[in-house]
Amino acid sequence: MDKAEASYNNFSDITMCMPYLRSKAESLQSIIFDNTPNLIMILDSNMNIIDYNPAFRKIFNINNQSIKKYNISDYIKHDIFKKIFDSKSNIIGLKERFKEIDKVFIINLIYIESDNVVVSIMTDITSNEKNKEELSIVKGRTLKVCQEVINKQMRAAQEIASLLGETTAETKVNLNKLKDIVLEEDNNGYEI
Repeated sequence: MDKAEASYNNFSDITMCMPYLRSKAESLQSIIFDNTPNLIMILDSNMNIIDYNPAFRKIFNINNQSIKKYNISDYIKHDIFKKIFDSKSNIIGLKERFKEIDKVFIINLIYIESDNVVVSIMTDITSNEKNKEELSIVKGRTLKVCQEVINKQMRAAQEIASLLGETTAETKVNLNKLKDIVLEEDNNGYEI
């Protein structure tokens, strides 16, 4: 009542009200949770899904039924989630490929000791990884073509050098014969 009266008399502002601020923060959290493209889920110590966001549901829940209380191993065959509970420490920036769904994620697992839960935030980088693989294939093909061009150029240079060597040798032999003829005529009394 005091807060309402202070706001009415312009001694306070409604945005300074704790319930209002809490409601606004919860609303913002809800907006982020519901609209982020990252897959978010919360697991209990038994590896059961406590909560998940729409992005997680879109990837893992094909039939759109609630998957709360289901074990994560029903959806992801990976022991990383068990490791986080065993170590009670965070894992940040782990890149993993999940073969079951043919996706690659950067995973951040945050252990919250007070509630004995793990918050998982997974960023789908599948398209980036596919682009890298395609780029790697293109680079490999380009390197192969470059090596073929280099090999052809080397063969051509060797053939040219071989032909040049042969003609140079023939020219040398013929010029030496000509020189011998000229010298022989000089020895026979002709003036050079």
